[in-house]
Amino acid sequence: MGLGESTKVLIGVDVGDGLASGAVWSVTTVAVAILIAVFVLHRHLRAHHLRSRIRFDLLPTAMVDPSPHVVLGFVRQLVRVISP
Repeated sequence: MGLGESTKVLIGVDVGDGLASGAVWSVTTVAVAILIAVFVLHRHLRAHHLRSRIRFDLLPTAMVDPSPHVVLGFVRQLVRVISP
């Protein structure tokens, strides 16, 4: 029993031919390229999302004593940004 006979699959395809022709290497290369592309795209989208965030200062310093009118204005701004 030679190497070609031992690699026969039940459907009659010789797996050794695929290994010898480099098909495995091309499939592996394509898979690695897709994984790298997904990683780079994910990292780019995550960085873009973090750059577009809105920052709020929710805790004023101890020296700030706002009037009720200023507090209501701040609450209106928060509601406008948070509401869809």
